[in-house]
Amino acid sequence: MNKKLWVGGYLLSLAIVLSVLFVEAVLGVLLYDEILHPGDVAVGMIAVGSLAYLQFVFVHTIVTLATNYKLWDVLQDGVTSVTPGKAIGFLFVPVYNLYWIFRTWSGYPKDHNDYLDRHSLLAPRLPGTVFTAYPVFVLLTAFFVIPILALPFVTLFLIARSCDAVNNLLTAKNAAAAGTPVSPASFIGTPENPRSRTPIYLFSGVAAIAAFVVLAFGVFAWFNLNPKPAADIVPPKVGDFTLQPSGGSRGSFLGRRSTYYDRMYVSESGGKKKALEYNIDIYPSDESTKRWITTMCSPSPSQPIKDAAGNPVGAMCSTYSALYMQVGNRTIRILPAGKYDQEKLKVTEASMDEMVAFAKALPFSAGLTFPGISTQSAPTVSPTTSSATTNSEPALSKDAKPDFVMTADEYYKASQTKDKSALPQYNGKLIQLTARFYSTTSSSVMLQAGKDTFWGNFEPSEATSFQQAQRDDRLTVKCMAEASSTITLKKCVLVENKKVISPGDTPDLTLTADEFWKTVASYELSSTVRSKKWDELRGKIIKITGKVKSVGGDKANLAAGENSSFGCKPDPENAGMFEGLTEGQNVTFLSVHGVASLEHCIVINK
Repeated sequence: MNKKLWVGGYLLSLAIVLSVLFVEAVLGVLLYDEILHPGDVAVGMIAVGSLAYLQFVFVHTIVTLATNYKLWDVLQDGVTSVTPGKAIGFLFVPVYNLYWIFRTWSGYPKDHNDYLDRHSLLAPRLPGTVFTAYPVFVLLTAFFVIPILALPFVTLFLIARSCDAVNNLLTAKNAAAAGTPVSPASFIGTPENPRSRTPIYLFSGVAAIAAFVVLAFGVFAWFNLNPKPAADIVPPKVGDFTLQPSGGSRGSFLGRRSTYYDRMYVSESGGKKKALEYNIDIYPSDESTKRWITTMCSPSPSQPIKDAAGNPVGAMCSTYSALYMQVGNRTIRILPAGKYDQEKLKVTEASMDEMVAFAKALPFSAGLTFPGISTQSAPTVSPTTSSATTNSEPALSKDAKPDFVMTADEYYKASQTKDKSALPQYNGKLIQLTARFYSTTSSSVMLQAGKDTFWGNFEPSEATSFQQAQRDDRLTVKCMAEASSTITLKKCVLVENKKVISPGDTPDLTLTADEFWKTVASYELSSTVRSKKWDELRGKIIKITGKVKSVGGDKANLAAGENSSFGCKPDPENAGMFEGLTEGQNVTFLSVHGVASLEHCIVINK
């Protein structure tokens, strides 16, 4: 066997796939840090990576099978029980091949040495080390992932030793057939003709350099992936608000992007303690942040933030009681404290005025001019006051048969349709809606349709029932509709309140923790993709299963892959379910997707 040809061909195939993997790892880092964008290289990466892997699988299979055939072929003397055909063929028999791979590889050295003894040949005897290691690594690779990294290198030594074994045996057989003496120097791997150590030294040197580079980059990346915020990014104090021990950080491999999330600030003024949640993302440029603010403020436009010279440097808006802001390459989300945090810190949620004041007091806001921001969420359909809501007309009957039964999303889509000719069908009709509760005024209720909201007017007699509802409660309401350029809901009555979530609810979506991370939460996704996914899932019930990574603060963190995790905030009324959860424990949650995270989580299995 031509050792240089067989080993060189396999090594070339291995070098191709390792080179492609290295290039794709570099491209992956560049994509993660948004130096490149998925559209630029994603398709090419998948195609080239797949081809490189397939060619290596093909070469590996052909070379190892051909080598195995050659090994047994030189032993055929009518005594050896394994023929070349059996050696290869039985490897394709399911289940039996688990035994046969050891017989045909690790069993070969004994048959080889028995052949030498039977024919009194002087060729070097064959040790079984690499011949036993190869099938062991093959089976380990079938059950685990890590051994696949070592298998190609074990295979290289296997091919080299197999070539030497075949060549030594052929040399001994030819010499015996010719009746000529053969010296030990004629055989490869003897003290008189030792194998070259150069490939070993070269391989060891390359492996050592690669290990050093990977280790150095790993340390560098670890610090970048777990950044610590500077005092001007997450200040210890902002105006009257003081930072509490809370929140986390995420970064990118090269340190070009960082995220500091769930930072809780508390203010005590006028005898009342108020709390808000502060989140900030820092990007390499303002390209992503401008797209983000446009998405978050949709459908209403954002309002500009200007520097001292009057030049726009960012934008901001308020929706659903949250404040969104973009300043250069930074995006900021300021939210009122959730129910769980309010109970934990014994505070009430900060008002929109206080959140705006907080935004203006941030260090990087110094010298900037901010637009006037409404302190209430601007509904797409404003509540109106009609004669139906100013007099004391009797409320609708809760048992009245509806003309239309719709979800909040279906109603919102129908009310906002561009085809105005479709609206008259709703005029004067009774509509039954299922929607999540947002807030009330003295005569109207704001309901949620995913990321959007709409209003319904109710009679004074219904005020108490609506005002007792809590944020995110699932309401069934019946309303009379007036249709013109849009639909106005009047005389609404509360039929049922199913609260926020319960263990018996049917989920809108069922995912594992890994699936949720990859499709919704991963920071490898662009901010635009994440925001779009958040909007799609807003208010939906998600069943999610994974391993607990940690429990503390205001959430339980589920592990996603080896290095990532995401939080699931407990439902305040069921927070006791989180007691006793431990790291590594398998758990299944039902949760409601909020603005950008999982909220109202309850444990349904552990």
